Amino acid sequence: MTEIKIDTNKHSEYVMIFGKHKGKMLKNIDKSYLRYVVDQHYYCTDEIKKYVDSLSYIEYIFRFGKHRGKTLQEVYEIDKNYLNYIRHQEWFKDKDIVKEYTEKIKNI
Repeated sequence: MTEIKIDTNKHSEYVMIFGKHKGKMLKNIDKSYLRYVVDQHYYCTDEIKKYVDSLSYIEYIFRFGKHRGKTLQEVYEIDKNYLNYIRHQEWFKDKDIVKEYTEKIKNI
């Protein structure tokens, strides 16, 4: 299995100024939570949006279900069928992230 490297950026050092993660650097906050903040437009600062936009799909962490707490790469290694299943579910809002990952991994 080829490991995909993730680039860091200057926005990762930005400190959250509100909410339950106030005072923490963005790089130390759950990536799924940051995507939630971006979806809540009135809470999202430019720094948060730029950081989330720069994140690689490899940093996605499942926050539900039987693979809760695992990354896409971890789930791919143990349960490829689950990724195929979840990306076709209408209710799953991050299906594009899973689709991008599975297509990218096939080309490695």
